[in-house]
Formats: sequence, structure tokens, C-alpha cells
Amino acid sequence: MMGVSNTRATFLGRFWGKFPSRPGSSDGDAAALVPTERPLYNPLKGQSGFYLDGTEYVAFSKSVKDGSIFVYLAGLTCLLNATISYAADQNAELQQQPQAKSNVNTAKWRIFTDKARDLCNQGSFDDAERYFYKALEAAKLGFGEEDPHVATCYNNLGELFRMKKEYDKAEPLYLEAVKRLRESSGMEDGSVGFALHNLGGFYLLQRKIEQARSCYEEALKIKGRALGLDHPEYANTMFHLGEVLRMQGEVQDSLALIRDSIRIVEQVGLGNTKAAIKRMTRFSELLMLAGELVEAETVQRKILQVLDFSKDFSFHYRVAALQNLSNIVQKQGKSDESIALLEQSIRILQENKAENDIQMAGALSKLAAAWFHRGKDAVSKKDSVHALMGYEKADDLLCKAVNIAEVHLSELKAKKTSFESKSKQTNSVQGGSSSIVLFLSHCLSLLGTIRIQKFDLLADGEEKSRSLKDSESVLRYAISLLEELMVLQENRSVSEVWKIYKECSNSLTELSIKLSELQEQQ
Repeated sequence: MMGVSNTRATFLGRFWGKFPSRPGSSDGDAAALVPTERPLYNPLKGQSGFYLDGTEYVAFSKSVKDGSIFVYLAGLTCLLNATISYAADQNAELQQQPQAKSNVNTAKWRIFTDKARDLCNQGSFDDAERYFYKALEAAKLGFGEEDPHVATCYNNLGELFRMKKEYDKAEPLYLEAVKRLRESSGMEDGSVGFALHNLGGFYLLQRKIEQARSCYEEALKIKGRALGLDHPEYANTMFHLGEVLRMQGEVQDSLALIRDSIRIVEQVGLGNTKAAIKRMTRFSELLMLAGELVEAETVQRKILQVLDFSKDFSFHYRVAALQNLSNIVQKQGKSDESIALLEQSIRILQENKAENDIQMAGALSKLAAAWFHRGKDAVSKKDSVHALMGYEKADDLLCKAVNIAEVHLSELKAKKTSFESKSKQTNSVQGGSSSIVLFLSHCLSLLGTIRIQKFDLLADGEEKSRSLKDSESVLRYAISLLEELMVLQENRSVSEVWKIYKECSNSLTELSIKLSELQEQQ
């Protein structure tokens, strides 16, 4: 499953062209594309991280405030530290880095960088900016203009402006960091590959796909030469290049790269790490979107096996894995197994969360959707008894989910009122409430649809009429919530708002037709 596919070999052949050979292989030889046996890799802690949107990138010190990772330097730069460590572990032919200098200015550089990092963790970005510029000047005086420490100071400043979403200021700083690393360490040094990977992540965050692809492709070539084709950081860049190819519509090449990146990670003994699980989860999702459900199911079951035999993961991982597997088997028509998996995930939540937790509401809505699908399957088999049972079960579950969501929405609106004079907190609350409104509207839309579907299964005229009126009530409630959200101009969710709004409008049209037919019969 995770082996080297013909598709992957074809793509890498096009990508690499004439790749400089490893010892013992000739230029262009196919063997150069096949990883050789190496000792298990012992990774440095904090070698990679994730942007706010889930985009992974190479970095070394976590920002508690926003979940992003800040490139932080200690001793030699982390980029260089990582490179030297990787070279020692992998016997890669990297240029030996000079010993770090020690003087008053290098000490100031360290102090200013520490201070800037702490300020970033506190969300004080303007103050952090001042200290990072001080660190840059200290690095130039202490290490010299051409020293790699100066390059990584520019990289830190680029990261700072990325976190501030001042992308126009961030980009030239990233580019300056890459330029200086090329000049100080060499065009093919591993540190350049790391810096290009980060720059690719910066472009990917802004959906500048062509620029991201160019950076990732160059980073992959450099890492391949410097670290080896079976190194975890080579696999890291391969994974992200795969994501870029997917965005460009090159689905099979994308899947081949991501599949092989996971194989490399497993081969070096890192298949049970959180980063590996996240990549496998993403791979499973992409397989499902591509219609390759059998492989998607296999990958998802493998994730569950890893979680079963490891104590390093919180219950959230297992809940997500069960729900993802449920979604896959549902698409394969296995409604009973889908329901069983979701019920298992809810039991785990009940053991670890309060009954009115919003995550519980999400799980209940997923289970409701599974029961709805079972009801529709029964309708297709002309089994009205089991169809009605499925719809009733889904209706009950959705009502519970709606009640939980309404409680949370009321609490957030109360907080918004309390903090209306504090813009930072108000924006946070407003963002949270918009997410809950979307979730609540989705539940109401599905609930309205279910009650319309029940209409055709009910025999009694009064029950039919009540089912339609109940449906109209929840659909109009959903529309009122969505219209309120539109007024707030939540641009980031506008497509989802209109999608649910259209679903509700179409359901109301269908409801109106059925109500007219019922009135004519009476």
C-alpha cells in the first residue's frame, strides 16, 4: 500500500531530470530514486510545525498564543543545528559549519531573540518586532554580515510579519534569508532547503500556488542531495509538494508523493508520531475525495491501529479517526458499520466531555446524518417501517445537537455583549459565534429535510400536516440565522453560508408543493 508506485516513479523521473548520483550509483540511474537502508533516524524535538490553517512547515519553537511555530535560534541557528545533526545521523555530505563566535554582541543577540520570542508568545507583536530588529543588529556586529545567524534573523522577522498578516513586509525578509544562506552556506546546503521549505509554506498560506510549488520543488532537490532520499525532512517537503500538486489538479501525482512521504516516515520508525498521523489522516481524506475508497479505508484503519497501541495520543485523535472511518464506509454503502463507529466515538466523548459540549453536538449531528442515510436506503428498498425508524432516530439526534448549539450560541452572544468595548475579545467571540451559527444552521437544514422526507411515509393526514409545519419552522429559523450572519459580512464563511441558505430555500420550495398537494387531497 505504501510502496513506491509506478506513478510516483514517473513523476519523480520528470521532476528530478538528471539527479546527481549517490555513492555507488550512476547519474540518471533508477537506483538513485530508490531509498537505501539507513539506521533509524533520531529526530530533534520541534523539527516541524503547523500554520494556523494546518499547513506544516519546518520550525523550532512553539508559540502558545496562536498555535503557530516560531523559528527560534539557540547556540548555532536552529536551521544549522538541525542540518549538522541530520548530517551526522544520515552520513549526508553537508558542508561543515563554523563554530559560533562568542562576544558581547552575540550575547545581546541571544537576549534580544529570547525577549522577542517571549513577546510573540504573549501576542505583543509590535514589541517583539523592536527586539527582533535589535537581535538582527547584534548578530551583524557579533557574528559578521555574512554569518548564517544574520540570515536566520531575517527569517525570524519574516515569521513575525507573517503572524501579523503583513505579508508584503514578510516576503522580502524570507527572500533575504534564503539569499544570505545561499551565500554563506552554499547553494546546495541543507539549510537552504529548510529556508525554501518555509518560504513555500508562506506562499501556500496565501494560496500563491505557483510560487509555493517552485520553492518546494527546489527545497526537495536540495534536501534530497544534502540529507538523502529517505530522510524525514525530505518526506516533509515531498508531502507539501503533494498538497500543491493537488491544488493544481494533478491528483495522481499528488497522491503518489504523499503516499511515498508516509512510507519514508514509517521506514525510519516515525510512523506512530502525531505528525505521521496527521499526514495519514490527510492522505485518507484526499483518497476519499479522489474516489479511492478502498485504500482510504485501509489507511484509516491503520491510523486506528496506531492509536490503539500508543498512549501518546489524546482521546480526540481516536474520536476523529472513528468519525473519519465512519464517513468512508458510509460512502461505500455500509450504513450499519458507519453508525456503529459513530456510536463508539460518542461513547468516548461521553467519558471525557460534558453532555452539552459542542464537540458532542458535532458527533450527534454526524450520527443523525448516518441514520438519515440508513432511512433513505430503506426507502429505496421500499421498506417504509425501517425508513421511518431511521428518520425518527435522526430527528431525535438532531434536536439534541440543536439544543446544545443554541446554549453555546447564547453564551457567546452574552460574552460579546460583555466585551463589546474590547475589540480583540469581541472579534474572537464573533468568530466563534459565526462558526456555531453555521453548524446550527446546517443541523436545522438537515432536520427540515428529514421532516419533509417523513411526509411521504406517514399515513395520517394530521401527522403529514404537522411534519410539514415543523419542517417549515426549522427551515425559516435557519434562514433567519444565516441572514443575520450575512449582515455581519463574515467573508471567510460566505460560500458555506450561501450553500446552506440555498439548501433551506430549495427545501422550502419542496415543502410548499407538498403542502399544496395535501390541501387539495383534504
